[in-house]
Amino acid sequence: MLRSRTLHDSRNITEREEILKDIEIELERQRSLQDMYEWKEDTRGVNAARIQKRQNIQKQQEIQLANKELVMLRRAALRCLFEEEYLQYQQELNFIGKTLYVQRL
Repeated sequence: MLRSRTLHDSRNITEREEILKDIEIELERQRSLQDMYEWKEDTRGVNAARIQKRQNIQKQQEIQLANKELVMLRRAALRCLFEEEYLQYQQELNFIGKTLYVQRL
């Protein structure tokens, strides 16, 4: 009877050890899945940060180009305004019989 009892106990112990090993394997699998999930979340955050940085740089470049274009437009408008004023001034001088000195090379 003692022998059958120890045999029965050893089977129970073996079964419990197998169950514990299965639980340990499952826990390890869950840990690895959790690590992989966290890694993916980190890479998503890094990628999102990169995309945001790229978009910010692109916006800055677009703003710089728009400012350059605006300066060019203002210069062209001023040039036209000065030419019109010069012609008007020249016409007024011609009207009163005077002229502007133009040096010829």
